Amino acid sequence: MIFEKNFMSQYSAYTDSELLNAIKENDKVALAELYDRYWRPLLHHALNSLHSQDFAEEVVQDLFIKIWNLRETLNILNIRYYLHSSVRNGCISFLRSQLAEEKKWDEYKLYLPKEQASVETVYLNQEKTELLEKVIHKLPVKTQQIFRLKMIDGLTFRDISAQLNCSEKTILYHLSKSKRLLKSELQNMLFLAVAFFNAL
Repeated sequence: MIFEKNFMSQYSAYTDSELLNAIKENDKVALAELYDRYWRPLLHHALNSLHSQDFAEEVVQDLFIKIWNLRETLNILNIRYYLHSSVRNGCISFLRSQLAEEKKWDEYKLYLPKEQASVETVYLNQEKTELLEKVIHKLPVKTQQIFRLKMIDGLTFRDISAQLNCSEKTILYHLSKSKRLLKSELQNMLFLAVAFFNAL
């Protein structure tokens, strides 16, 4: 949020309650002053929970967007408590969604071939491996790389982020981008496997 300092300076003497009242009257500069007043401690709060600059900034920005979108119905008695409480809840929601995303991807490991003793399962695993490679090759190069690190090498989001020098948000984007294609293809592979075993 970038605003001219001469506009914001007149709001610096406002109390939090006065800023909230101004925001209710559609005053964007008042929102900018509130943001400028609190974003540093809120970002620090989010960083302590998420350990990611990108995600922490996103949580804080989403909070102020929410305040603006709900400005007409705002009823906040203690703005400092409200902001920190909202950031805490935002971090919890983000971590839950990230864990759910990780769990979904971990479930795909069920489709990856595992070493088995029988000739039949070795043959089937070879077929599965070939099909999996065909599916992976349909993905963009960057997405392939992230998929292999996550699903085949078993790296965490944080490990991949460090290795590829990219944000965890970018990793989520690439995994989500590939999910629909992989899910469809791998489900077909599972059905083929079931049919194979039923035919034995």
